[in-house]
Amino acid sequence: MLAPHLLLNCQLNHQKSNIMAKKQLNYNEALEEIETIINKIENQELNIDELSVNVKRVAELLSFCKLKLKHTEEEVQKIIKDLDDK
Repeated sequence: MLAPHLLLNCQLNHQKSNIMAKKQLNYNEALEEIETIINKIENQELNIDELSVNVKRVAELLSFCKLKLKHTEEEVQKIIKDLDDK
């Protein structure tokens, strides 16, 4: 069983993930969160228990950003194509 402080930390991280899932995340917010986590990693501000949770979060955010960029590129290409067809 996890120590009480670790259990609370896991619960808080889970709640934060749920809140972020409910809130519509945008590209800039995702980038800011990635940068914040990377800075914490580089400055060794995360303990070993927090590290894996944060690395996982960065992976999720990177996937989100990649998908957002792909959709944006497709939209821009469609707009340009529509302009060329006129």
